[in-house]
Amino acid sequence: MRPFVLISSILALAPPSASHGATIVSNLGEATSSVLQLVPGGDVDGTSFTVDGSDYTLNSVTLNMNDGTAGSGFSVQIRDDDGAGSDPGTVLANLTGNTSPATAGTYTYTGSLTLLANQTYWVTATVPGGGSGDFRWFSTTSLAQTGSWTIGDQVKVSSDGGTTYGQTFNNRALMFSVDADVVPEPSGVALLSLAGIALLMRRRR
Repeated sequence: MRPFVLISSILALAPPSASHGATIVSNLGEATSSVLQLVPGGDVDGTSFTVDGSDYTLNSVTLNMNDGTAGSGFSVQIRDDDGAGSDPGTVLANLTGNTSPATAGTYTYTGSLTLLANQTYWVTATVPGGGSGDFRWFSTTSLAQTGSWTIGDQVKVSSDGGTTYGQTFNNRALMFSVDADVVPEPSGVALLSLAGIALLMRRRR
């Protein structure tokens, strides 16, 4: 088999790559309802999402915020599930972005984290005791969404920094989107490596 035929055959077998920076799940297009207020001193609000059947690398999370009072210290995290499937657990990644999202609009927070197939995670926000201001994250009672993942139907609220979650709002979700890239399957990586070898062989002929 001539090298260019080998290249064509291998590339035909390789799985298509996901577009970089794809929005994998979002409810930002839904109607807003109430807001969840975050003030300094231990408030943590969150809603879960569940990954589909592939592994992904997180790029960013975008929140829909309402007008609040400018300050500092607002931060966004990705947490694992507490193991019981009901509350946010341990912080896995602290995301980077605007620490005073006090004007209505969307705000994007970036970070890198491997999100495993079929696992549940939580997007949370908090303002630690040293922060200031009053921040308001929109929620929606519409449980519709776009994308291949699933956004949970509860808002969890903690007043002690995430140690316990004493309030639950059912049939409601905080408003966010997640941007991520699918992790290539090992077989796909191997095929692409073979394609590279075949290309080098062709150039040497």
